[in-house]
Amino acid sequence: VISSSEAAEEVLKTHDLKCCTRLNMVVTERLSYSFKDITFGPYSEYWREMRKVAVIELFSLKKVQSFRSIREEEVDLMVKRVSALTQTPVDLRDIFFSFAGSIVSRVAMGRNFHDC
Repeated sequence: VISSSEAAEEVLKTHDLKCCTRLNMVVTERLSYSFKDITFGPYSEYWREMRKVAVIELFSLKKVQSFRSIREEEVDLMVKRVSALTQTPVDLRDIFFSFAGSIVSRVAMGRNFHDC
């Protein structure tokens, strides 16, 4: 437990690599092509370069705006799905998971993961 701003600075600035490094697990190693992606990869010069590429190519304002129609379509589908379930309890966790997965797969691969 960090109980002061001095302790927080010590942990987050001085020892940041020790406390913020991600765990190396077999499943994350396989998912990330031996930790070569920005999600599970260790902090390094390679990771910093990959992050720069992602920010420029995926997360720039122009790029995010280009995916607006996909987000709008997926919101419409989600609203229709929830509306169709008016007589039963709705598990929003599954619906939001499907919503997010659909957007990510359409943006990244051009196809909805439900269609695969």
